[in-house]
Amino acid sequence: MNLPAQVDIVTEGDTVNKADVSWNTSSPVRGSYDPTVLTEQTVTLQGTVTCPVNIDANGVELTADITITISAAEDNHTVEAPVADPEAGTYTENQTVTLKSATEGASIYYTTNGDQPSSTAGTRYTGPITVAGIEGQSVVTNMKAIAVKDGMQDSPVMTYTYTINLPAETPEIKAPVITSQPEDVTVKAGETATFTVEATGTDLTYQWKIDTEGNNDFVNISGTTGKGASYTTDIRNMKNNGTRYKCIVSNAAGSVESRIATLTVIDDTIPPVETTYTITATAGANGSISPSGSVEVKEGADQTFTITADEGYEIEALYVDDSEVSAASSYTFSNVTEAHSIEVTFKQKGTNPDPEEPEKPDPGQPENPDPGKPENPDPNPAEKPKPEVKKDTAQASSQAPQHEHSFSWVTVQTASAAQDGLEELRCSCGIVKDRSVVPASQAYVNELYQDLSKALAEGEVSFDSGRIYTISDYLIRKLQERADVTTTITFEYNQDKYRMIIPAGVDYSELLEDEDYFYGYFYFAKKVGARVESL
Repeated sequence: MNLPAQVDIVTEGDTVNKADVSWNTSSPVRGSYDPTVLTEQTVTLQGTVTCPVNIDANGVELTADITITISAAEDNHTVEAPVADPEAGTYTENQTVTLKSATEGASIYYTTNGDQPSSTAGTRYTGPITVAGIEGQSVVTNMKAIAVKDGMQDSPVMTYTYTINLPAETPEIKAPVITSQPEDVTVKAGETATFTVEATGTDLTYQWKIDTEGNNDFVNISGTTGKGASYTTDIRNMKNNGTRYKCIVSNAAGSVESRIATLTVIDDTIPPVETTYTITATAGANGSISPSGSVEVKEGADQTFTITADEGYEIEALYVDDSEVSAASSYTFSNVTEAHSIEVTFKQKGTNPDPEEPEKPDPGQPENPDPGKPENPDPNPAEKPKPEVKKDTAQASSQAPQHEHSFSWVTVQTASAAQDGLEELRCSCGIVKDRSVVPASQAYVNELYQDLSKALAEGEVSFDSGRIYTISDYLIRKLQERADVTTTITFEYNQDKYRMIIPAGVDYSELLEDEDYFYGYFYFAKKVGARVESL
C-alpha cells in the first residue's frame, strides 16, 4: 500500500500521523494507536523484528528489509451537515424545527426563502425555528441550512421542505332575529310603497311575500329572493288596497317570519289640507256685504268684499280690523296671511244735519197725494228713528221728543250652516242699541247635534255643512254617543263640493284624547277611517 508518511520505529515515543498501522512480521504488534481520533496523535508501537538474513562470515550484519504496512486514515476535514428535527414532511399543525451538526463547535446558517445560505448569507441558527401555516391553506416552506467551522470545509447545503396544511375554522353562525318589523303603509294611488325589516344574524337572506286576496295565501315576490331588507312596490292603484306583505329572513342556522304589513291605497282626488285664514264680514241694517259671515281664504290669496246699501241708504262707516277706513263699495284683502274682520254700517240718504231746517219726507213714505193742498203736518209728530251711526248708540231725531225706549233682541237673519245670522237689540221705534252676529258654525253645530240626537237606532243622518269643514270635540263626543248611526256630511272646500261618509261603529277615543278641539274634515276622516269623495 501507499505510505502517506515515513514512520521511523527507533525509540519509544516517536510521533506518527493518524493512520492505521500494521506490521508485516511473524510476531504480534501492539501499540497505542487509536484510529477513531481524527487529529494528530502520538503512537507507541511494541513488537519484535526478526531479521531474515544471517551475519556474514566477516561478522558484519547484513542489511535486512523490514516492511511496515500503514493504512492511511480517511481525510475527514469536512464539517458534518446539519440535521433537522422534526424531519421534513407534511403536517397539519405548525412545527418548531431544531438544527444540529455532529461537528463540535460548528455554526449553522439557514434560509427559508429559497436562497443559498453561507457564513455570510442567511440567518445564524441560535434556537428553534417556527414553520407556520395559514388556516384553510397549504403553505410550503423550503428551509436550507449549512454548517461551517474555521479550518474545516463547509458542510453540504441541506434542504428541508415542510408543508403545513392548517384546517379552516368553522365560523359561528348566528340565527336570524328580527329587531324591527315592517310597518303598515298608506300611499296615494299612483305612488309606490316601501316595506322594511331589520334583523341580526350571520349571512342573512331575505324573501318578500305577498297576499293579494287577504286569505293568507302568501306567494314569493319575484326578484326579491336573497335581496335586501327593504322592498319597494311598483306604482299602486286602488285595486291594490288591502294587499298584505311579509318577509322571511334566513341563514344556515334557520329562518324567521316577520309580521304581516298591510298596504292602504287612497284615492288621489282628495285634496291636500291647505292653510286658510278666516275673514269675518258683517253688515248693519239697511245694507249688505258679500260674501258675509266667516269667509275662509287660502294663505296668500286675495279676497274682495262688495258692499251694497239698500235703496235710500248709503254707507255710513267701514271698519277693517276695528279701524275705520274710507267708505267704498268694495274692499280687497290682498295676500292674506292672517285672520281679518270687516264691518260696515249704513245711514239714510239726505239726512239734514241742521236741526233748524225741517226734516225732509221719509223716502220710504208716499208723497202728499194732493199736491194742491199743503201738507198738514202732525202737530205732535211721532219720533222718527235715525239710522245707527255706531254700535252701542241710539239716536232720535233732534226735531222729535224722545220716548222711553224698550229694547229687546230681534232675529234679523236666521243663522244656518250656509250663512251667519244677525240679532239686534232693537226698540219698537226702530232704534238699534246693539247687534250680535250668530256664526254659521254655531248653527251648524246645533243642527247636527240635534239631528244626531233625534236619529233612529242604527239609522242614518245626512247633513250639509256648507263652507264649514271643521269639526269640534263637542260634536265628536256626540258621534261617539251615537256610534250606531251612519253620518254623511256634505261640505264645500276651495269652491269644490265633497261628501264625507262616517260609518257606524267608529271608535273616537284617540281623537278625544288629543289636546286639539277642532279638526279639519280631511284629517278627521283619515283618523277615523271615514271615506271622502268628490262630488
